[in-house]
Amino acid sequence: MIELPVTSNGRPSNVLRFEQLMYLAVSLGLVHTLVQWNYEMEIVQASGMSVSYLVFLTLLGNAFLVLLILQAARRHRNWARWTLFILFMVSIVGFFPRTLNNPNPTTIAMTVKLGETLAMGIALFLVFTGNARDWFRPSQSPA
Repeated sequence: MIELPVTSNGRPSNVLRFEQLMYLAVSLGLVHTLVQWNYEMEIVQASGMSVSYLVFLTLLGNAFLVLLILQAARRHRNWARWTLFILFMVSIVGFFPRTLNNPNPTTIAMTVKLGETLAMGIALFLVFTGNARDWFRPSQSPA
């Protein structure tokens, strides 16, 4: 079996790349929200929510993602990587209807969303393969 490198801080290279790509995906998600701000506002106004509620939900959702990333990448929490995987699959299912309902999708918004989806997909692939598997074994977890 080929031994994959471990980084200087003791984390497997796949876990380190997972963490970096997930932070990139979260950042691209925020950029996508800003690029699509007018469309988001139309949805908020149609549903009767306030703008502050949308901002709160966006920040809360991203903070939750960062917490899950930290739990998986730094704390060996297997449940966190599975939760991220499930959230990714749900977002993929919800992506298509929401995109098709948008009357004016911009090229930049679609490109950013595609980049976000690819970064998250690659990150999740890395965290379930290679030297990342040993990182999540129970014997590796801190006491």
